[in-house]
Amino acid sequence: MELDDFKNTAKTQQPPETTGEKPNSPVMDTLIEELKALDAKESRKIRLFIIIFGMFVAIYSSTFALQKGDMKTGFSLIVLGFILVLGYMYWRYHRIKHVDYTLPTKVFLADAEHRYRHMNPADWLISIPLLSLFITGGSIVVHTTFTRYFGNSILPLVIYLIIMVMAVVAGFYAGYKDWKNDKGWMLEKIRSIRKEFDA
Repeated sequence: MELDDFKNTAKTQQPPETTGEKPNSPVMDTLIEELKALDAKESRKIRLFIIIFGMFVAIYSSTFALQKGDMKTGFSLIVLGFILVLGYMYWRYHRIKHVDYTLPTKVFLADAEHRYRHMNPADWLISIPLLSLFITGGSIVVHTTFTRYFGNSILPLVIYLIIMVMAVVAGFYAGYKDWKNDKGWMLEKIRSIRKEFDA
């Protein structure tokens, strides 16, 4: 065997360069399949919400066209809120549909952990203004309606605001419980696997 042949053989036997990532493992393969199933379920749920809020936009838009004065302002805020919710839902749907399951392991796990948290900062930044928009629009409608029939009393408005606060608290609690049952276990699993890869 000549010297050049020996060099070429030695080169082919050298181990491949590492990239700092651990190779694919049965654990990661299982995790990816579970995430795909959960993402598909979430996509179906979001599509349903898009249909429901699309119906709300159609209904409240037709009602809005019949209103005047403060009532028109209140309904316009509610319609705007529903339209923004539709945009938010579409953004979430688009994000799930474009998840890249072939990313490097550490990058993929970090993105999955971020997606599967209960409320990310972006969710709070979107949810709080939307709730404020709905409550403001509803307050105007309620106050205008009761003033028209029962005089200028703030009692109906106070009752409405109390009911809305209770509804928001109950809604967030129910949302957290649903997340805990559907996705909480997955977030714990993702964090556990991240620790193993970071070790």
